[in-house]
Amino acid sequence: MKPKIARVITKTRKTKRKTIKNKINQKIALLTSDAKISMCVNGRDMRQIRGTRQNRSTQDTARFPHLLDSQITAIIDAGLDKANENYSKKYYYRMLNEIYKSIPQLILHKLLK
Repeated sequence: MKPKIARVITKTRKTKRKTIKNKINQKIALLTSDAKISMCVNGRDMRQIRGTRQNRSTQDTARFPHLLDSQITAIIDAGLDKANENYSKKYYYRMLNEIYKSIPQLILHKLLK
């Protein structure tokens, strides 16, 4: 029974990671969908200007290939902060619950002394 539960948990985690990856990729795609930003990051299509001869490249080099790195890092940092917050909240309440469970036993122990 346990291996089956472990497989289900692993599958759920993989699904959640894929969902997060897709959301990050959507946000990055949204940033690069602007034509001006895309030209700066990916380079400009030069076919209309230079023609399509074999000797000439059809893509100009990107002027700012790392322009979106700080935004991508901010997106990832926000996701990690949220995950850390959720993790801390979950275990903080679990710890408080354990403390509250032990308080009556401590009081009873002191009263019996």
